[in-house]
Amino acid sequence: MSSTTIVYDELAIERQDGYAFDAWYANHYLKRPLEQGLATTGHHYGSPARGAYLAVYEAVDRHAADALVRALDGAHPAVVRAERFAGEQIFELAAAHARPDAIESRICYPVFFRVPAAREQAFDEWYDREHVRMLLECPHWSMCRRFRIRSAPDGYWTHVAMHFLTDPLAFESKERAAARSTPWRLRLESEPWFRSDNRVFFRHGREPAE
Repeated sequence: MSSTTIVYDELAIERQDGYAFDAWYANHYLKRPLEQGLATTGHHYGSPARGAYLAVYEAVDRHAADALVRALDGAHPAVVRAERFAGEQIFELAAAHARPDAIESRICYPVFFRVPAAREQAFDEWYDREHVRMLLECPHWSMCRRFRIRSAPDGYWTHVAMHFLTDPLAFESKERAAARSTPWRLRLESEPWFRSDNRVFFRHGREPAE
């Protein structure tokens, strides 16, 4: 079940204590937002490449999201960096071929941008009207949800697109290559602010089997 407000909670860890962090994370940390009534559900991922765990909570409302950002502390010796924020949904689109539970796809691919206020309308129009629709032509690309980031430090990213994929083959697809090379995209790409931070997370902290 999705809501219009999420909390993004990424913990980077130093792997040094065997399964102790995994036990604390699964048995205590992840359960708090639901037990406190601040979120209706949460999706959990891991990135071996980043050495990070990601939880994306569907907050009850904006006030609950802000409270959750304040409440999460990640106080564990293995945690070396915590990155969290509340996000307000501004766009959502699922592929025509996607399953009804597209949000449960095994890959979460967040793409961050820092968009100047004067260029936000142009950026949104490109992303929503062209870019996402071309990506969703790929059979492995299930859905995209876009958020405007709130409650984050100054200078942080302003927008994040959360893509949901069923297979890593999506990254090498002809549809993605085409979406990244249109005249509209290339015009925006020439502007100095147009830089992204792309991250790949696998559902439940596991990479897919070969």
